[in-house]
Amino acid sequence: MKHLSPSTFVVLSLLTASLASGQGAITFPQVSEAAAPCQTVEVPMPEGHQATFVMRKPPGEGPFPVLIHLHGGLGSRQTQKLANSLRGPTGSRFLAAGYVTAAATFRSRSHNPLTRDALEDCLAIIAHLKRLPEVDPKSVVVWGDSGGGSLALELAGETDLAAAVACEPATVLFTGMFSTDNLKGAPPYSAKSGMNIMADPRSFYTPELKTRTREKIARMRCPVLIAHGDQHPINKINNEVFVPEMKEMGKDLAVILYPGGGHSLSHAGKPEITLKFFNDTHAFFKKHLKAQPAPMPAALLIEAPVNNEAKRETRGREQLSPAIEGETQPDTARARQIFQKQRSGEKLSSAEEDELLRIRESMTKERAQKKSEPRGEKKRERARQIPPVPERIDSPPPNAPAETCLWNFPAPSNA
Repeated sequence: MKHLSPSTFVVLSLLTASLASGQGAITFPQVSEAAAPCQTVEVPMPEGHQATFVMRKPPGEGPFPVLIHLHGGLGSRQTQKLANSLRGPTGSRFLAAGYVTAAATFRSRSHNPLTRDALEDCLAIIAHLKRLPEVDPKSVVVWGDSGGGSLALELAGETDLAAAVACEPATVLFTGMFSTDNLKGAPPYSAKSGMNIMADPRSFYTPELKTRTREKIARMRCPVLIAHGDQHPINKINNEVFVPEMKEMGKDLAVILYPGGGHSLSHAGKPEITLKFFNDTHAFFKKHLKAQPAPMPAALLIEAPVNNEAKRETRGREQLSPAIEGETQPDTARARQIFQKQRSGEKLSSAEEDELLRIRESMTKERAQKKSEPRGEKKRERARQIPPVPERIDSPPPNAPAETCLWNFPAPSNA
């Protein structure tokens, strides 16, 4: 692994964005815990509970811009998962680029999706971050995914932000369509509870909800970027309802499509798409930040490969792989389409029902085959494939910054 120089960090990120899968390893700048430790912060709330977030800060006194990430889903998230998101490719790229990074969680909305509890938690976290001496209060930006993307849009009308990015926002929440009257089943609710709404959003977008949505959009006072792929059904409401409303009301809106991007494209999708999302979002934020981010020193960064997509593809092949040699392997993308169609309540054709039966039979055989394998054999096989563990060097080399935490990677064997 090689070190990045501060003068070439952003340029290198932009160049590697053009790498296609298989043409070269896409990397991200890892930042050691010694240089930028994860800190858990709890903000007291009037109701007696605490709003929680995890943050990392670049070395130095600032003032820095701050990026707040809002996770997807209706539920809360454990602090360990928040920390892991800051250590991941997108969180690390923003930190290395010179932002204070914060990953926030909030009270669950799974029993009452339209409650303001989660929004109030986010507002308290933003107010706390603005008061920190190393943060420029006029350079606070928000990035949210799915349910967190809806919150990011809400926050754009509730507090002063420099800019907001919503990645495939669940605007069924913002518009009020995701109400207990419209959802299927009983609480706790999840995204699956509202598949019927996502399939036909116009039929749920009543005049009352349209009025309410336009009032909320009118309160937005910062530029907004909406990023979306072409896989998830939430894009139907965004393309047909929400984005047209934003444009009709003359809001400062940018929209970027990522062909082939799934619902986690911002942080755990195909590496080239996730990198492009960072580059686009970073460029968007910089246009609106008063305090411009300055890349971290090269000595604190280690370039590491991004392999999350490879892991996901492997999981997909394992789940749907043929159990018997010579058996036809089900198409993973096609299988997902059929499962999604079935979950949404749509009627399957005879051919689709036969295909679904074949897929389930293949998965059942695969599970049986895995159970028959000798216990522990898979772990031993994975252990044989793990590369050498690097040796930590606690004493930095001469002239290195005091915060430096370096790792000595063993030289490749000539054998």
